[in-house]
Amino acid sequence: MLSKRYDVTRGDDNSTIIVTENSTLGFEAYTLDITANKVLVSASSKVGVQYAMSTLRQLIGLDLDNALQCQCVSIEDEPKYEYRGMMLDISRHFFDKEQIISILDMLALHKMNKFHLHLTDDNGWRIEIKKYPLLTEIGSKRNGTQVCSWGYPIYDETPYSGYLSQNEYYRTC
Repeated sequence: MLSKRYDVTRGDDNSTIIVTENSTLGFEAYTLDITANKVLVSASSKVGVQYAMSTLRQLIGLDLDNALQCQCVSIEDEPKYEYRGMMLDISRHFFDKEQIISILDMLALHKMNKFHLHLTDDNGWRIEIKKYPLLTEIGSKRNGTQVCSWGYPIYDETPYSGYLSQNEYYRTC
């Protein structure tokens, strides 16, 4: 995303964004120095570079139409916790491929490093298994959804269905 708007190279002093390796930093750590003319990124791994680019993306607002500037700043960052993640339960409420990709993009922007996709439960089977087509033909559908908290058998009467094909699953996750 950054290379579409800026000249990003590894170790070239003529670039707008310069990425260098620093083996003294931790695996996910990085430094980010933004000057008036350059952005200097230093990390010991590709993961550290990715996190630095996420921070830069947040600072300059690449997702906004006109916010392509930021203040000069020097940042040294390393995650406090090794495991930073989220579970998405699509067995109870189905999310399609595009929605899952959007969620993964947001997790990457916020430097999350684990993603658990909950695919099966009594509320739905959400992944195609070609050897067992009835799993999705029957198991991906239900006649209604529980509307109260757990233990109260009150359901609406709205049919609900959906599943990811194997191709969608493997291309998404």
